Amino acid sequence: MTKQQLKVYQYIVEYVRKERLSPTYDEIRKECNISSVSGTYVVVKELIRKGLMEKVGRPQDSRQLRPVIDKRWID
Repeated sequence: MTKQQLKVYQYIVEYVRKERLSPTYDEIRKECNISSVSGTYVVVKELIRKGLMEKVGRPQDSRQLRPVIDKRWID
């Protein structure tokens, strides 16, 4: 995982934990200092490919990301 992917992943996990919904791609972009929403999409797409995130809900929803919790990570 790259530093940028880790930063995005940690931001999404913390945001979901606090707000009970996922951040928008633009919120991720701003918080993680990514230059464009399309750049954010590329990072998130890679997290999904790696099995760390999943999209839930309707495709047109702006808040559809959910971290995948692997029970092996929980003590």
